[in-house]
Amino acid sequence: MKKIRPFLTRSISCQKHIYLVVMLLLMKGLAYAQVSGGNMEDSSLWNVYQLGGASQAAYQFNYTGQTPVAGSGGCLRITAFQGTNVLFWQPLRLIAGKTYTVNGAFRTGNVANFWGELYLSTIAPVAGRDYSPNGNGDVIRGFSTWVGCGPDTDGTFLQYACSGKRIYTIPGTAGDSVTIYFAFKTGSTASPLPAPLEVLVDDLSTVMLKDWVLLSTTDGVIDTATTRVTNVSPGQTVEAFRSGLHVAPTATMDIVGITGGVSIAMQDTTLLTDTMAVKVKGLNGTTIYPVVLREISAQATVLAVTGGIVDPVKARVLYPRNGRVVQLASALQVSEHASFKILKEDSTLAGALDTINNQMRIVVTAENGDTGVYRVKKLPFPIPVQTKNNYSDTLPAIYNQVWTVGGSSQIVITGTTEPLKGSLLNLVSDDVWLYFPAVKPAVFYESYLSQLMVNGNAAVADENIRVEQYLQGTMVISQSSTYQPLEVFTGEQCTGLSLKTSLYTYYRSAELGTLNDNIRSFRLKKGYMATFARDELGTGFSRVYVADREDLVVDTLPAGLHGNVSFVRVIPWRWVSKKGWTSGRPSAEALNCSWQYDWDNVATSGWNVEYIPMRHNRWWNSYENINSKRKSTHALGFNEPERTDQANMTVDVAISQWPELLKSGLRLGSPAPSDGGLSWLYQFIDKCDSLNYRVDFVAMHWYLGGQSPQQFYNRLKAVHDRTKRPIWITEWNNGANWTCCKPTYPQQAEAIAAFLHMLDTTSFVERYSLYEWVEDTRHMFYKAPTLLTPAGEVYRDKVSPMAYNEDQAYVPSYRAPSAARMAVVEEEEDGTDVVTVTPNPATTQVVIGLGKTYSQGALVTLTDLNGKVVHTARVAGSRYVIPLDRMTPGMYVVRISNGAQLTVRKVIKQP
Repeated sequence: MKKIRPFLTRSISCQKHIYLVVMLLLMKGLAYAQVSGGNMEDSSLWNVYQLGGASQAAYQFNYTGQTPVAGSGGCLRITAFQGTNVLFWQPLRLIAGKTYTVNGAFRTGNVANFWGELYLSTIAPVAGRDYSPNGNGDVIRGFSTWVGCGPDTDGTFLQYACSGKRIYTIPGTAGDSVTIYFAFKTGSTASPLPAPLEVLVDDLSTVMLKDWVLLSTTDGVIDTATTRVTNVSPGQTVEAFRSGLHVAPTATMDIVGITGGVSIAMQDTTLLTDTMAVKVKGLNGTTIYPVVLREISAQATVLAVTGGIVDPVKARVLYPRNGRVVQLASALQVSEHASFKILKEDSTLAGALDTINNQMRIVVTAENGDTGVYRVKKLPFPIPVQTKNNYSDTLPAIYNQVWTVGGSSQIVITGTTEPLKGSLLNLVSDDVWLYFPAVKPAVFYESYLSQLMVNGNAAVADENIRVEQYLQGTMVISQSSTYQPLEVFTGEQCTGLSLKTSLYTYYRSAELGTLNDNIRSFRLKKGYMATFARDELGTGFSRVYVADREDLVVDTLPAGLHGNVSFVRVIPWRWVSKKGWTSGRPSAEALNCSWQYDWDNVATSGWNVEYIPMRHNRWWNSYENINSKRKSTHALGFNEPERTDQANMTVDVAISQWPELLKSGLRLGSPAPSDGGLSWLYQFIDKCDSLNYRVDFVAMHWYLGGQSPQQFYNRLKAVHDRTKRPIWITEWNNGANWTCCKPTYPQQAEAIAAFLHMLDTTSFVERYSLYEWVEDTRHMFYKAPTLLTPAGEVYRDKVSPMAYNEDQAYVPSYRAPSAARMAVVEEEEDGTDVVTVTPNPATTQVVIGLGKTYSQGALVTLTDLNGKVVHTARVAGSRYVIPLDRMTPGMYVVRISNGAQLTVRKVIKQP
C-alpha cells in the first residue's frame, strides 16, 4: 500500500512524563534536611563498609567523568567486575513524630541481580555484616531487578525507584531529636556480570514532608502571610469550591466551620460562607485556612473590543462595517463576572452571522443584576478579506481576520483561549483541516464553531462540517455528512469501474452491484476507516484499513479479498489517546479520558469522549445496538468469559457468536479474560485465526497485587508475543481488594504514576481503562465526579499519547480452504436433535427442519466450498427456509449451531 499527503504524523501536544506530576506534588510539600556530604564530593563524611560478594567494589567521590542527569556536580561512582555489596552510611538527628522520605540522583547501565537502596533506620550498621535492618523493611526507596527496576536508569529515586515503603515516621517522643541511620547500599550477585557494574549517585538527602499546607486553588487566592483563602467567589456550593483545592498526596483536606472545626454537612448543596475554613491535615501537621468571600460585583462595563473602539463617554462600541455579530461578540471584553448580549432593534438576539448595524446594542449584566447599555456604531472601514488557498501554517491564534480558506489547507492554532478572537473563517473546499491542540471539542463546539462558515453558510457539526477529537484537542474538517471518502475499483492500481461509498452505509452484494466480488483496489481519504469482507454480512475473512494520518491508496487488495469483497463499510475516524475509563462519561470527562465503556452498548459518544460498545455476554445486550452505533470506531467482545459470574462462555460458544460482532464492520477487540483466563484467550485467538475471523486487538484485565511496572510490562509483552496483536487493558488497578498490598493514598498515586508511564511508553499497548471499585485507597475519586484522590489527580493530569499505532496494527492473513476440504465435506452431527434438509438436491429453496433443542435458538449458516458465507440467520422455531434462487449451481454446506451443538449438512443446488 502507498500513502500520500502526510499531516500531523505525531502529536503536537507536549508530552510530560507522569513522574513529574507526582514529583511536583511532593516537592511542593517537602522540607529538605540535607545529608552531610550528600553532594558526594567529600568522602570524610561517610562510613564505607564492604559487605561481601565475589569482590570488593571500587568507589570514587567527587567523580566528574560522567554524572547522573539529575545531579548537580561531582558524584559518587561505584564499580565492580564481579558480584559485590557495599554500604555508605552516616548517622542523622531527626525529629520524632515527623515523617520523612529520601531522594537522590541515580544512574546505572546494564545490570543484573542488582540492588541500590536508601535506608532510614534506628539500627546501626555493623562492619562486615550485611545491612538489612528489620528484615530489609527499612528500605525507603530502592532499585531492584527482582522487583523490576534498576537497569539503564538515569533519574532520581523519587522518579524511578520501585521498592521500599517510601516514607518513614521517626519513632520516639514527639518533638525529640532521635539518631537515625541514613544509608545507601548497592551491589549485585550476578556472576558473571553482563557488563562491569557502574553506579553513580549524587545529592542524597532526607526529606521531611511539609504536607500541611494548601498547594493551590482554582478559585480565590492563597494568602500565605495570613493563612487565608481570599477573594473566593460567592454563591457556589462547598463541594464546588473544595473540588478546586489541591494538597499533597500524604494530606487530607476538608471544609469545616471556623469556630468548631466540624466538617460541613451536605457539601454538595450547602453554599460556601465566610464562617467556613479549609482544613489541611498532613502527616506532619495541620493548618486551618479561613475562607474570605469577595463582594458581589456591580460592574457592567465594556472594557475593550479587539479590532474596534470603546467610547465610554457616549456608551458606544465602534467596529468595522463588515463585522459579523459573532466576531464582535468574540472581540468584546466586559467587566469580570459580568455577561452580555447583542440585541437587534426589536430587542431580540442578533444572529451570529448577522452583519452589525447601527441599530444594534450591547447589554452588559453585572453579577448583581445591574446593567449597562452600549450602542453599536459601524466604523467606515472594513476588515480586509484574505484568501488562503493550499495554505499550511502553525499559529498561536487568528485575531481580527476574515479568511476564505480553500484548496488543501492545514492550519494548527495552538492558543488555549480565544484562538479566533474577532475572526471569521469561511471554508470553501472539502479539504480544509483546522487543528486546535489546546481546545477540547465540547468547548470548541460551544464557543468557537459559530466563527466558522462552510461555503458561506453557518457551520453545523455533523451536517456540513466535522468536529472530532484529536488527542486532547479538536480537529475541524470541512467535510459534510454526505462526503464519500472511499472509492473502490474493479482493476488494480485504482483502474476500471469504480464506486464511491457513503458513511455508515452497509454495502453488501446488492449495493455493490457489478463491483460485488469484483473489487481489487481502493482509495481512502484521510480521517476514515474502511472495512472489507468476503461475505456480504461482514463475516468470514475481513480487514479494517485506517487512514489516520494521510490518504491511503491500496493498489492491490491482498489474498482473500482480491476480487472477493461482498461487504464494505466506512466510518469516520477518531484520534483518541490511550487513556480511558470504565463506566460513565462524567467521570471520564473529569479525568481527561479520551474514551470510556460501560460493559453495555446503549450509550453514545460525546464530543470529548468516545464510547466503545460491548457485547457483555451471549445474551446481552442487543447486537443491533452495536451495528447501528455512530461515532464509535471499535467494539469489545465478551467480559471475562471464563468466569461463571460474568459472561460464562466456552470458547466454542464465543466463536459461534463472533460473526454477529463482525457484522458491525468496527475494529473488534477479543473477549477480555480475567487474570486467570489467558489460556481461554489463547484458544479463542487460535480458533479465530483458523476460521478467518477477524480480531483486531486483544482485551485483557490486570489486577495482580504487589507488582512493579516491569512485572506488568512482562505480562503484557507475553500476551502480545503470543497473540501478535495490540493490547487494550480494559480493567486494571494497582492490585484489588482480593489481592495483597493495600496501598495508602499517596502510595497509590505513586504506583499509578509509574504504571501510566510504562503503559504510555509501550508501543503495543493501544488503550487502557482503569477500574476503581477495588477498595477505597485504590479509587480515583473520593466522590465522583468532583472530588479526586491523589491517584485521581495523577490519572487526570496524565497526558497520554495517540492510541492507534499503525506500526503495531495486526494484519490478518487469509487461510484458504485446503484442497481436501474443497473436494469433500464430512457431515457431522453433535447431539441428539434431528436436522432435516429437504428437498436435497434443490433448485429454488431448501427447508431446514430443526429438532427441539435447535428450535429454541440456533445460528444457520450456508457457505460455498471455499468457506464464503452466502447466507446466515439466527432462527428460532422448528422450520427455516433458505432461498437458493440467486445462487449458482453446485455444492454448499449448511451449519446449524447453538453454541453447545453443531450439525453440518451438504446441500446440492441444481440448475
